[in-house]
Amino acid sequence: MRILYLNYAASTPYRVLGMADGLEKQGHEVRLVHLNPLIDKGLKGELHPREIAPEESDRKFGMRGILKETLRMMLSNLKTIPREIQLIRKYKPQLVLARWEATWSTFITTKLLRIPFILDTDGPMIEAFQFGQNAAPQFYLRIEKFLVKHAPAVTVISDEMAEHYRGFGLSPKQIEVCPNGIDPDRFNPEVNVKTVSRKYGIQDKIIIGFMGNIAPWHGLHNLLRQFPQIASKYANTVLFLIGFELNSDNLEEQLRDNLEPYNDRIISTGRIDSSEIPSHLKAIDIAVLPYPYMEFFYFSPVKLFEYMAVGCAVVAPDTGQISEVISDSENGLLFPAGDHRVLAEKIETLLENPDLRKKLGENAAKDVVRSFTWEKCAAGYEILFRRVYGKAK
Repeated sequence: MRILYLNYAASTPYRVLGMADGLEKQGHEVRLVHLNPLIDKGLKGELHPREIAPEESDRKFGMRGILKETLRMMLSNLKTIPREIQLIRKYKPQLVLARWEATWSTFITTKLLRIPFILDTDGPMIEAFQFGQNAAPQFYLRIEKFLVKHAPAVTVISDEMAEHYRGFGLSPKQIEVCPNGIDPDRFNPEVNVKTVSRKYGIQDKIIIGFMGNIAPWHGLHNLLRQFPQIASKYANTVLFLIGFELNSDNLEEQLRDNLEPYNDRIISTGRIDSSEIPSHLKAIDIAVLPYPYMEFFYFSPVKLFEYMAVGCAVVAPDTGQISEVISDSENGLLFPAGDHRVLAEKIETLLENPDLRKKLGENAAKDVVRSFTWEKCAAGYEILFRRVYGKAK
């Protein structure tokens, strides 16, 4: 099947790139086109962004700026319609996938040209405001509801998201859960870790690891609060933070003071190239997902699958999709979401039991390849296509 995949996401679109590769491995012909002006120019796929001033990509958005940018993006879709029509006529797809970002143009172009259309979502847009502790304006919620409700077919990353969007008026027939996944050629237990271990001097240490950033929904502060207690009991442990720089500017004063005696045992890598992620993850013995309790945990954490794929022993909250992926004491350890005292206990259990770490990591690597490669996860697109539009051509 010929598929035109239109990506409007601004951040690095790991899901889009992974799903495009997964669809190709299934035998589909995929044309990936990035239409957001802020996209990384080095990504696989064609670049068809609107023209922007050079400094625009460096703008910082507060609440007001985000709203202005959203409105600007929606209005700029008027300019995008001719480009979408041009792309559809050029590649003659049998299906258009669109990873949206407050965009509506694909609804119009696929309707005009009578091309099957699936809206690919990576999370409710409304949640971005709530995680930022801002009250989301009602018009924004109405926009999201309107677009989702009028999509002929929608893919979501979790059962929780599917339930959320059914509340907008979609029927179960119109929704398919396509969770995130991994590329087993990049993420596997055979990844070479020697260069990373030598670079950071951690060859003989037990590594507690976290990948992400300081954003509140990742819950890193919960792990940092527990680390002094762990470090005082286990002298050979190091906390390895991948993907961002931890410094005094992003820590509250009391937490900073508590961590100070152990600063030489906390390593933060800063930003690293995506090609370096597998080897950095492989350096981790105990990989932690310290998410706080959330009433609506809709995530499909890519890093969970990547931790598992390289053979880390995972400690994660018993919530949402994580509970479906992790079988406690079989391929990871679960703790009650929000109970970070138990999180620390689970980490200590693994520090004291290398055989358990080995067992969990080996089982995790097998399980993730069995069920959560991009190729397997992308199968949901064709399932949804057949269900909504009939047999694939």
